[in-house]
Amino acid sequence: MKLTIGKQSFPVASLAEASARYQRFRGAKLSSRIGEGVVFDDAGIEVARVSYNGRVWAPGPWTSGREPIMEAVGGGVGSTGQPVACAADRAPGPHL
Repeated sequence: MKLTIGKQSFPVASLAEASARYQRFRGAKLSSRIGEGVVFDDAGIEVARVSYNGRVWAPGPWTSGREPIMEAVGGGVGSTGQPVACAADRAPGPHL
């Protein structure tokens, strides 16, 4: 898998690693305006998005009422890295 942030890409082994890597990148830039991260599988298919706060979301644009697949990992206060209860069951696509 790879995490893409803007024009940069980083190999990641899991969604948890993508969340943590995104937050390290954002912290290094000292900006919340870098845009979201997009996670692609090895075939180039989008499998998730990472928002500015490190939460991992199902693929596709954000819409009101959506719940994250996973809370932030290794970045913010209260970061757990645990899947959000039942959200992954409702989200389309693979759950890595």
